[in-house]
Amino acid sequence: MGVVIKGQEMDDPKAIRDKAIDEALAVYDKAMDVAKSVYNKARDAYWDVYEETIAGPKAVYAKAIAEPKAVLEKAEAEAKSVYDKAMGDANAAYDKAIDEPKAVYNRGRDSAFWNAEYEGRSGWNTLDKAISEAKTVLDKAKAEAERSAIYVYEKAIAEPRAVFEKAMAEPRVVYDKAKSEAEAVRDKAIAEPRAVLDKAEAEAKAVRDKAIAEAEAKAVRDKGYS
Repeated sequence: MGVVIKGQEMDDPKAIRDKAIDEALAVYDKAMDVAKSVYNKARDAYWDVYEETIAGPKAVYAKAIAEPKAVLEKAEAEAKSVYDKAMGDANAAYDKAIDEPKAVYNRGRDSAFWNAEYEGRSGWNTLDKAISEAKTVLDKAKAEAERSAIYVYEKAIAEPRAVFEKAMAEPRVVYDKAKSEAEAVRDKAIAEPRAVLDKAEAEAKAVRDKAIAEAEAKAVRDKGYS
């Protein structure tokens, strides 16, 4: 007599095997859902404790650096504005200075187009050289302007940056220490439910794999199915 499923007889070894495997997988999934739920609840609780523990030191640190940070950010914004203007002026000067040799080059090129090939090519070469030399001079001037603008920027923010770094040094050490200690407590606490979860997963996998192996073996025994 075959196996009866939903009012119908089933004696196909493959169907029996598939049903047994599906049941084994369902049992595994259910066991893991429960184990993961327990772990997640414990983990979240320990994370909440961690956040509460570091909230105080974090607030003290934020308060200590708030004013010098605001001063530094203002200085950086102002210095950046000066830098952008200097570079804008340098770029504009560069563009203006290169316009003239470009215009000469374009006029010469258009004129040379109507001349003999050799004369025209010679004229182009002369203009190419002229614009190349002009561009070299302008590139150097632009690079110097950029270096100067960067120097002015760094000089403008040097003092407020030093004040900020000094103001943050001690409270940062205190905050980092409190954070590190709280993390160690949190991780140690989470390790236990994590170990329970890992054990539950290993056991559930073993049960699942055993059930699947037995179903496979039974299918082969029943009708030589493989």
